[in-house]
Amino acid sequence: MSLRFFSLLACVAAAPALGRLLADQQWQVRREAGAALARLGPTGRVVLRNHLGDEDAFASDMALHVLAQVSGLGDGNVMNTQRLVA
Repeated sequence: MSLRFFSLLACVAAAPALGRLLADQQWQVRREAGAALARLGPTGRVVLRNHLGDEDAFASDMALHVLAQVSGLGDGNVMNTQRLVA
């Protein structure tokens, strides 16, 4: 399974698989999964929001970071992202 393949397809059906990749051990994989979800628009944002507060810190942190970027709230620091989790 190629993450670039999912990213290029921007296929809504890939959203659950991309969401699972937010918890990958490799930062680059998490970053690409988050970016691909962001490109999916509303469907991708739902998946990202579902990972906020995930028990896997990698998934939760990446979801917060990507949502902050697509929402125009900056770099994902706590002060800028309180609106995302409310």
